[in-house]
Amino acid sequence: MFGSTPPEPGVVGDDLRMGTLRVGQATLLALPVRSLTRTFLLLTCPTALARLRRAAGFELEVPNPDVHQVCGANDRPNHLEEAGIVYVEDLDLEAVHDPTVAAWAQRLRAHGGDELAVERLVVVHDDVFAHACTAWTELRTRNRIEPSTGVVRKGQLFDVEFLPSETLMWVPLEGSGADLLPANGETFGLGGHQSVGAGRVVWSGGPS
Repeated sequence: MFGSTPPEPGVVGDDLRMGTLRVGQATLLALPVRSLTRTFLLLTCPTALARLRRAAGFELEVPNPDVHQVCGANDRPNHLEEAGIVYVEDLDLEAVHDPTVAAWAQRLRAHGGDELAVERLVVVHDDVFAHACTAWTELRTRNRIEPSTGVVRKGQLFDVEFLPSETLMWVPLEGSGADLLPANGETFGLGGHQSVGAGRVVWSGGPS
């Protein structure tokens, strides 16, 4: 929660107090994954879209591919093979034309701006998306240095999981503290490991 400590009664700005802006849990919407035909695709699933639709009140239909399919916006978009197969990481999936994907891409662009790579948006089965989130995220091995010697402490190698660049997440906001929000398009850091380039996000508060 963000805001100032409660001011004295009658002081200018007494509408700004602790809890003026309440930021909810960030929720994953789409994950960039490698593709043989278009460098990367922006992968999402029916459950992820349905959660956002419910929270934001969007009136959009949610695609529902089976576990062997991937839904794209066009009959033969750039990232679909002529044979109707999409290669995503180590999987080959049947390409299915679904115009509702284009509707979702348009809505996301309206809220996130032209910088979002929503032209690469595709929808896969929930199980495929779950696999992507656990098996295809970036894993970096770090170490802990012993200050007195300047070398790695014995047994102090550890792995840190990173969300790749272009990952889309959304957060629910409550309260009246809109002036406390970053400007649309502003880049800033969240969480730990910022010294190694992690936690950098671009904020979009939705259509102006």
